[in-house]
Amino acid sequence: METILKCGCKITTKTSDGKPYCLIHDCDETITIDESLLVKRQAKCAWCGRKVESNTKLPFFKNKPESDCDEYYCGCGGWN
Repeated sequence: METILKCGCKITTKTSDGKPYCLIHDCDETITIDESLLVKRQAKCAWCGRKVESNTKLPFFKNKPESDCDEYYCGCGGWN
């Protein structure tokens, strides 16, 4: 089981009081997903379209169960 934000994003930021937060979607609600549901799913880089096996540990991972692929960022545009 993995805790992510309700918007589908991995927790990467916290508020000043320590609550998980997504800057992109202004979301602070968390959900728990069963990582076994990600088996046989792919995640696609939002920038270049590169596909890899879906995993909550991917950079900027976003679970998108309503889509064919989850989303992440592979670093193709740099990290700065």
